[in-house]
Amino acid sequence: PTQPPQSPAPPNPSLHAPQPYRGRARGIRMDWLLWALSVLVALIGGFVLNQLSRRESPPPVVSVYTQEEIESEKKTAEKGLDFLEPAKNDDDNEGEDADRDQSEGPEELVIVSYRLPVKVMKSKTPGKTWDVIWDDPLARNVFADLKVLKSDRLIVKWVGTVPGPDIPRNDQLELEEELEQMNCYPVFLPPKMRQKFYGGFCKNTLWQLFHYVMPQAVRLDTDFGTRWDEVWQAYRAGNMFFSKTVARVNEHNDNMIWIHGYHLLLVPSLVRRRLPKARIGLFVHEPWPSSEVFRSLPARENLLSGMLA
Repeated sequence: PTQPPQSPAPPNPSLHAPQPYRGRARGIRMDWLLWALSVLVALIGGFVLNQLSRRESPPPVVSVYTQEEIESEKKTAEKGLDFLEPAKNDDDNEGEDADRDQSEGPEELVIVSYRLPVKVMKSKTPGKTWDVIWDDPLARNVFADLKVLKSDRLIVKWVGTVPGPDIPRNDQLELEEELEQMNCYPVFLPPKMRQKFYGGFCKNTLWQLFHYVMPQAVRLDTDFGTRWDEVWQAYRAGNMFFSKTVARVNEHNDNMIWIHGYHLLLVPSLVRRRLPKARIGLFVHEPWPSSEVFRSLPARENLLSGMLA
């Protein structure tokens, strides 16, 4: 007779159970030993370096003054420090004579603005071409109001262009003499330069930029880049005209010079080159834009360098 099939024996769970990893515990012990050994080596090395640094160093060198040197130092102290001052030559004496003594004579204040605070008109007097009067203070001309600063101790002078139409070259000398009687000194710009300087750069570029209007956004000005060079060069040339007149007006090197307006941002540095000892101040009446807007101007670095004189 055939025997019935036998069922397979159930698996022995002890044979398939995960055996403990003995090498892991051994590796952990090795890591601890290496860490302890490195700490021990560091401590020993620090101790050895500390002992080496404590070795006796040679005594410091002490300089001892002799009695003759001490006596010489006393004589020098009694004389003072005049011997340290460099010897003055003839050129230095001439420069000192040119500078005005603060205790003698009145101070001078030179106010520089784009326009003079005057009104110029054709004269009806025979033999006279021009009549010049002060601008009406009620017209809010702040520069005309600055006449109140004049006193026995302060002389006020004005530098700027002549308001109104362009003055013919033949009449400029006569008008200049009339203005100098009022302590006003005109700056005559060529007509083409004046148009590019004032209308091209000041009004159509700086004025708009200072009021957060990008130059390219005005009337869809797509040719801003092509005409930039000519208006910028006109602005530079106009500021040079002003700086020359300011240097000519200043009779002393240490006068006070007060520059006004965004039209003349390069004048402070140009005047500083001509009058290194002058006391220069700059007042910009317009609001200053943020750095994000000002950085869009190609000549931003030139303007800042001209202002920080």
